[in-house]
Amino acid sequence: MFGQRHYVPVLRWKRAEKKALRELSPSDKGGITPLLEMTERALSKKKQTKAGGLKPLLEEFAEQLEECWGAAPIFIDLSLLGTQFQSTEAEVALRVLSQESRARKMLIIPVIGLGQFAGNVLEAAGEAAGHGIGACVRLGLGDLRWPSFADDLLSLRNDLRLSIGQMDVIVDLRFLDGREPNLVRIVDCIPDVSSWRTFTLVSGAFTKDLSQFEKNQQHLLRRSDWLLWREQVGAMGSSVRRPAFGDYTIQHGVYSEPPGRANFSASIRYTIAEDWIIMRGEGVFNEDGPGFDQWPANALLLSERSEFCGRDYSYGDGYIWDMGQQTERPGSAETWLRAGINHHMAFAARQISSLRGI
Repeated sequence: MFGQRHYVPVLRWKRAEKKALRELSPSDKGGITPLLEMTERALSKKKQTKAGGLKPLLEEFAEQLEECWGAAPIFIDLSLLGTQFQSTEAEVALRVLSQESRARKMLIIPVIGLGQFAGNVLEAAGEAAGHGIGACVRLGLGDLRWPSFADDLLSLRNDLRLSIGQMDVIVDLRFLDGREPNLVRIVDCIPDVSSWRTFTLVSGAFTKDLSQFEKNQQHLLRRSDWLLWREQVGAMGSSVRRPAFGDYTIQHGVYSEPPGRANFSASIRYTIAEDWIIMRGEGVFNEDGPGFDQWPANALLLSERSEFCGRDYSYGDGYIWDMGQQTERPGSAETWLRAGINHHMAFAARQISSLRGI
């Protein structure tokens, strides 16, 4: 389906991410296969009640996904749903996604972790993976170190009734936190690594929040996830199966639901070649503070930097440029996150496609 010069962004299914996906150019979409994580809020009991049950809520999700992404392959992961999402609901979800995928002629690829599903749920996962769609196995470093890892992986393939060539494998390092793992050793841990349909390494380097950065200043944060992949994968010989690159865009690799009515800062996160530019504002609800008006001012400063890609580079860049030229509409946390994620995905996809020697 794709080789090492491809991009797999991990996104949570929220409004900012939906629109960031929708606004990608067709050429950028061609170099991207997103991994979408469904959150508890996305399929909460409250939303199920409003929609008339889980099935219609998932049908609505498939409709929105088709609008935002179309028929191109996309990975869907239910692991963030946690204990709230019981086995019966997981079975329903996988069966509905399978039906919607076929009905809409979409390629919704289920993502499965070792030991995540059992019984009827695993059977439903196998059904969702059937009809030529296949399945994706998402592994952590702990999985690779487990004594029975290779046997567990083979058992999962047998339960899904899929050949290795019908399956994708993603090794997810989550948050690097200053670590620099040896990617060659990780590749060596994957049984029959050259036979999987696709192979991707995902990692994240963006901080949990911006509290470490001084307010009302511009900062640089190293894209150590990208640099790790570029340097180590670039050094691998052509005889080695080299993984594609995946990251968590401009968000932290370990997800937690944001608190309600948070006093978030009016900040902008902007991706450049080896860093993120952080335009750090202060809390929008600070007493006697500048509030939401910080965003247009920071956007103007960002658009004047030499690293700014220009208003026509992506939807996100156009938003930043336009917002910096006026003061009437400050935007919101959602719209600025949307712009930053959209720019990041476009930038990363083009960065990867332009690499030489990988």
